[in-house]
Amino acid sequence: SGIVISSLLQFRRQKQSFLLLKITHTTPYCFRSFRVEYTNCHTSMRLLGKNIDKRTGAGRVRLQIDYPDDFWHMFNLLSKGDAIRAATFRKINRESSTGSVSTEKKLIHATVRIEKIEYEPEEESIRINGPNISENRYLQMGQYQTIELGINRPFTVFKRKWDFIHLERINDACNPATSADVAALIMEEGLGYLCIILNHITITKAKIELNIPRKRKGPSQHDKSVEKFFRQCLDAIKLHIDFSVVKCVIVASPGYVKDQFRDYLTVCIDKDLANHREVRDNKHKFLYVQSSSGQKHALEEVLRDPALGTMLQDTKVHSEVRVLEKFYKYLTTDQDRVVYGPASVAKCNDMEAVESLLISDSLFRSSSFAVRKKYVGLVESVKSRGGIVHIFSSMHESGKRIDQLSGVAAILRFPVPEVEEFDDDDEERFGLEAEREEEEAKKGEGEEDEEEAMQHLIEGGTEDEDSEKEIDALAEEVKSGLFG
Repeated sequence: SGIVISSLLQFRRQKQSFLLLKITHTTPYCFRSFRVEYTNCHTSMRLLGKNIDKRTGAGRVRLQIDYPDDFWHMFNLLSKGDAIRAATFRKINRESSTGSVSTEKKLIHATVRIEKIEYEPEEESIRINGPNISENRYLQMGQYQTIELGINRPFTVFKRKWDFIHLERINDACNPATSADVAALIMEEGLGYLCIILNHITITKAKIELNIPRKRKGPSQHDKSVEKFFRQCLDAIKLHIDFSVVKCVIVASPGYVKDQFRDYLTVCIDKDLANHREVRDNKHKFLYVQSSSGQKHALEEVLRDPALGTMLQDTKVHSEVRVLEKFYKYLTTDQDRVVYGPASVAKCNDMEAVESLLISDSLFRSSSFAVRKKYVGLVESVKSRGGIVHIFSSMHESGKRIDQLSGVAAILRFPVPEVEEFDDDDEERFGLEAEREEEEAKKGEGEEDEEEAMQHLIEGGTEDEDSEKEIDALAEEVKSGLFG
């Protein structure tokens, strides 16, 4: 419509694309220029940089939250004693020549040692408080500062030890589709939600909305609109679902909408096999079930359906439910096949008797580095001996049930009757031993050495901000060059 793009420059900032355009309207005496920034639409956390020593596990990771569900991953990733660097606001008092004091809110970069973490899922933010441990123009060493992590705000996390639990969580957060083996399309006429289902969260990949006219006698726009709606749903499936990972696609709706969509898929495959070959090859993965509505909240109702449970028996989303039911079944019928409590589970693992380990993620958020290390070692040991590990979310009902069993339990390969004879003091000894190891390590190495190691990590992390400044400077140069 008379718009001409007279110049175009694209560059990449980490994994984010920017388009800088100069757009001129061809209408005489009407010349306008615009700067357009385009960012890729992300529904997962972004890994902006990583520098971890392979020998010691110490290092830093730079991340950015792009989706509300990422806050849950960060809550499990951060621990007391870690350090974090991010942009935050601080009130700065300024005194004038006349002696009057004014307060100014200043945006600063602060690096704090984490002492307190506050997370409320409804607020979609994490508040972190701790003392400043890096020289700052506006913040003295040791002064306490609160950092609030929000969407689209990059930050850097420093740890003395990045274990494989941390790294797996980062991978799951940055690549949710790699661990999502169940997808669901909840729909009604004119409204649809395409979701991928993880162990702890459900991510909405697409929302399809279309106004459907009322059905009338004779030819009407109703049928054409329904067909267009189904086409958009199919396009969303092809765009967002990786069939090499997804084992099941649930299609749920009230009434006969799901059946009409199934018929539409069949017609599309018959008419144009070339463009729908992937859907044809995975048609057996589609499950059509009834739901009370096409709203997103109906998904929880669908997943609770016992009939659907048998269909999802090979998927991750149902594995936790099944293993927990199996544990409680043995607990009532064959108690020698199950055990709970850290010391009892550890002794059974030494006998290579653990078939399935059930553990709460709350144990990995312990303020003691040695305690966390103990549980990470238990998980690694069970895996190395052929056991299966199930990590339960402490905010789910299943995770709360595991927390009631001291946070760790196991299903055994064979009965171990003597497990009942384990001393109750062993439960405390498991934690106390880890605490004692931590204290001895501090005495051997010295707390000053630990502080110096963390300070070295932080000083080495300034390159992240330097690279950001260089990119911002480049953007300004490009902006002035294009738009004068």
